[in-house]
Amino acid sequence: MIDGCNELGILVRIVLPLSLPSIATLSLFYAVDRWNGFQDALILQIKISIRAIKAVPNHHCEPTASYPAR
Repeated sequence: MIDGCNELGILVRIVLPLSLPSIATLSLFYAVDRWNGFQDALILQIKISIRAIKAVPNHHCEPTASYPAR
């Protein structure tokens, strides 16, 4: 016990506030990585009829999306 705090108090008042910046940074890196993976699937597709699984939802959400002429 530190200054009368129990284990939960230590977790909530000391450990959690100190770890929030690192959790936020890791969440941001994870989100950017997932977004880049989705964009790569859209950019690198060769034919419209052969799409990566990641690019299929985008095609169904935006049926008027323009694709490069091949």
